[in-house]
Amino acid sequence: MQSLMFNNQEIWAIFKVLAALLHLGNIKYNSVKTGNTETIAIADQAQIYQVIALLQLDRQIFIDALTKRTLNFPNNENVITNLSHDQAIDVRDGFARAIYDQLFNYIIKKINLSLDSPILKFSSIGLLDIFGFEIFETNSFEQLCINYANEHLQQFFIRHIFQLEHMEYKNEDIVYEDISYYDDESRLKQLNLIGADSISIMSIIDEQTILQQCNDDRLLSELNGFSNNPFYIRNKFNNEFGVKHFAGPVYYKVQGFIEKNRDQLGPNLVGAVKASRLELLLNLFEETNAQNTTDRFKQTVGLKYRKSLKELISNLEKRESFFIRCIKPNEYQKPNNFNHNDILRQLRFFGMLDTIRIRKSGYPIRHSYENFVLRYRVLAPSLGSSEAMNMKEVTKAIYVSGFYKKKKDY
Repeated sequence: MQSLMFNNQEIWAIFKVLAALLHLGNIKYNSVKTGNTETIAIADQAQIYQVIALLQLDRQIFIDALTKRTLNFPNNENVITNLSHDQAIDVRDGFARAIYDQLFNYIIKKINLSLDSPILKFSSIGLLDIFGFEIFETNSFEQLCINYANEHLQQFFIRHIFQLEHMEYKNEDIVYEDISYYDDESRLKQLNLIGADSISIMSIIDEQTILQQCNDDRLLSELNGFSNNPFYIRNKFNNEFGVKHFAGPVYYKVQGFIEKNRDQLGPNLVGAVKASRLELLLNLFEETNAQNTTDRFKQTVGLKYRKSLKELISNLEKRESFFIRCIKPNEYQKPNNFNHNDILRQLRFFGMLDTIRIRKSGYPIRHSYENFVLRYRVLAPSLGSSEAMNMKEVTKAIYVSGFYKKKKDY
């Protein structure tokens, strides 16, 4: 970080914010019944004191922000209500996600500024971790976003390999039958089901997020309108739906989708951030606080994610791409343990099996001209020294000589 021009004060402020996020995730709530009313209280005061100390927050304002909600009405009247246990967890997790998101963007901006120097001769370089397709026992909104991104990236990867294959044959003047393996239309239908701008799973989640009275059951009912789509799986149980991804079917539980898709801290948490004495935290949310609340409400997490993904794909298509595939032999980080099922699953997720099929459709065995001459020079002893000759011409001569010699011998 020092090499990238972060000063010591900034470094330690970043460490404080990251440490606070870990403690924030450990905050637990107890449900307390007072008469017919159920309220909540923070179970472990030690965790919240750590967060308050690290982020330099006002104690009472922050505790109220995690346990209460302020409703603003048009006549400038505010009504304070107690959060339920599930609502409090959503607020806590939403606050953590918002901080992490802002911190991530802040670090990227700082790195880009440090690289924007006349001393450095390159224009830009990017590193993209393409592996991230996730199938867990319980899959939520995060997994849907991650898997949608990987659908896009795999389509780009396969299309890139497909185009390279055609270009290779064209450059070498090789006559070949058109490779027809690549099913672009099918992949586009998968992508459109999840993230098309008009009608898709993501667009319906956005619509329901904007509606104040939406709940999980109503969201699932709306999504089941895709039941006739061959890539959508309607599940009558467990409050979930499924999508047939390139790597296999994945089932997503809709519980929490709406809250996770909302891009709002709420006035209570915004007030808690404003009362902080940590300069970095104030800077992270400076732009967010300046935005109009209504505009921020319309900018859902899913909508911003899809916009960012489009920019990424557009950027990749304009660049020269290199792919490095890393395979984990097992899930336990142990030596001498090669799990075949895990390897096959990773190869499928990587799109490597698709790449192999594309290569098999053409000419999978290839030599460079230099390597070919080195291996098969003995077939054309009459050529003499090939050091001063064009390797492509020598290759042709070896092939012709070897072909006629074989024909004569037999």
